[in-house]
Amino acid sequence: MVIERYGKYKLVEAQDFDPNNDRIPKYSYWEGYEEEYFTLPPVSIFKGIGPRSKFSKEKIEKIRQLKTEGKSIYEIAPEFACNPVTVYNILTKENYGAENRSKVIKETEHIKIKMDDWLAFFGIWLAEGSVDNENIVMDHGYRVTITQTKEDVRKEIQDLLDRLPFNYSMEGPRFVIYSKQLWNYLKQFGNTYDRFIPDEIKKLSKRQLKILFDWMVKGDGHIRESTGQINYWTASKRLADDFQEIVMKLGWLATVTPRIRKILSTIDGREIHSFLTYTIGIQKSKHYRLRKTNISREYYKGKVYCVEIPNHTLFVRRNGKVTWSGNSVGVVTINMPRIGYLANSEEDFFNRLEDLMIIAKTSLEIKRKIIEKLTDEGLYPYSAFYLRNVKERFGKYWTNHFSTIGIVGMNEACLNLFGKNIGTQEGREFTIKVMKFMREKLIEFQEETGNYYNLEATPAEGTSYRLARIDKTKYPDIICANEEEYRKGAEPFYTNSSHLPVNYTDDVFETLELQDEVQCLYTGGTVIHLFTGERIDSPEGVKKLVRVICERFKLPYFTITPTFSVCPEHGYIKGEVYHCDKCGRETEVYSRIVGYLRPVSQWNKGKAAEFKIRKTYILK
Repeated sequence: MVIERYGKYKLVEAQDFDPNNDRIPKYSYWEGYEEEYFTLPPVSIFKGIGPRSKFSKEKIEKIRQLKTEGKSIYEIAPEFACNPVTVYNILTKENYGAENRSKVIKETEHIKIKMDDWLAFFGIWLAEGSVDNENIVMDHGYRVTITQTKEDVRKEIQDLLDRLPFNYSMEGPRFVIYSKQLWNYLKQFGNTYDRFIPDEIKKLSKRQLKILFDWMVKGDGHIRESTGQINYWTASKRLADDFQEIVMKLGWLATVTPRIRKILSTIDGREIHSFLTYTIGIQKSKHYRLRKTNISREYYKGKVYCVEIPNHTLFVRRNGKVTWSGNSVGVVTINMPRIGYLANSEEDFFNRLEDLMIIAKTSLEIKRKIIEKLTDEGLYPYSAFYLRNVKERFGKYWTNHFSTIGIVGMNEACLNLFGKNIGTQEGREFTIKVMKFMREKLIEFQEETGNYYNLEATPAEGTSYRLARIDKTKYPDIICANEEEYRKGAEPFYTNSSHLPVNYTDDVFETLELQDEVQCLYTGGTVIHLFTGERIDSPEGVKKLVRVICERFKLPYFTITPTFSVCPEHGYIKGEVYHCDKCGRETEVYSRIVGYLRPVSQWNKGKAAEFKIRKTYILK
């Protein structure tokens, strides 16, 4: 179990838990960004009115009469100080000058508001505000309203509005703001049942998110004086989800509980009309309480989750509580080398990558619908039985499964785009930038579809060869992982996911240092394989190596993989030996193709070409 002891995190067995000195942490760390200003977008307004024509009805008739008398438009125009085209329009358009007078449209300026003030305003408006609908504005103007009855909060709202660049009035318990520009921006957040917090707000720093949180709680929240327990209520499911995300980023826990109420509810004496509300309970304590008497040994058969892996997956929940999740409905792998080859700039690279990610999302959404339909129709009886509780709870079998997007050949993407491999500083920095971009897009996909998405280091046992072979046929000068060997007749292949080239180094710690940050950016499966080439005779040495790696590096998974051979007569032989030294018979050489051990003789041609140039690590 993970515990905090004397200010440091440790993994201990349950039997070694010390309730006097050990605490179980339940908080998180969020790194957002500070934004000094919020910019209110411009809006088109009507500025003044003007006639469509400067000519009176009498002058228009005079122009038409002169034309019937034989004068040309070029002769008529000087007499009326106008352009000949205007004369032509008067002559050819029967209703010229008779149309209604039209208003002149003007674009307003952007309004810059201090972000801290905007967050306070937006928070209280989400809780207590509204905007007039488009039918009402024709009679009453573009009004934004905040309603509050508590005097202390009203004073805070008034002080806040005095700092904002809007005109307002107080009408009983209401603050009424008159601004089309503000009205036009806020109307996107819908009514009470459709409210949400935009992505650009949720990415702000912890300090600024705390401002938003505090002002939302001033409206629809309640703080229990005796315990400090905070509850928040909303009728919008989307806002409940967004608020829970804000709470998590503040380092606390939040549980969303839907409640069906067929009668009126009250919050601080104020009645609310809602059949379905969402209660968000916030727990601000940083540790779980656990007594040793509550620890017992039980027989368990089921899944085990690794609590050390920084998955960073957005909104994986069960019954409104944040928890772990896993499994995938499918994987779509993106061919990174081809993007690098076709792109003519870094900007073009990201545009192409985004397009392919959108295609991948569409594919995965289609697959999700199909397997859900086929499961309902009885095609997957074992899966249906295994997922029956999920179906009962959420109405779908596969709702807790991820849609996965993976990558292959990031090293060759760098080589094709700017001529440097992933082990260089430029290559590593670009790779990290690409990974962060993909993570952001997956969060957008997740929020757009309501389904879980993750980023995987695709194993690519076959894909790394297949895509390289196709690309070499279509684009002969595209760079593959073994370009030099390919020119001498070898089969092409791409480097797996964002790994270093297989022949980059024999120094295990150089590999770990160059890959550590990159590996931590995946939110799905990823692993580094440390190929040792032969049997490791010292179990104690392996133990020490594992300990050093776990203490010095953050990467989620690694393997230590020796190569070995098997003689049909004499069995196991350490290392890569193709003929038995005892009987001379041909052996089977085993190594890890990627995710599993397999005889090298059975590998595809691309992976066989990779094996020939693999460097093995020297363990000292």
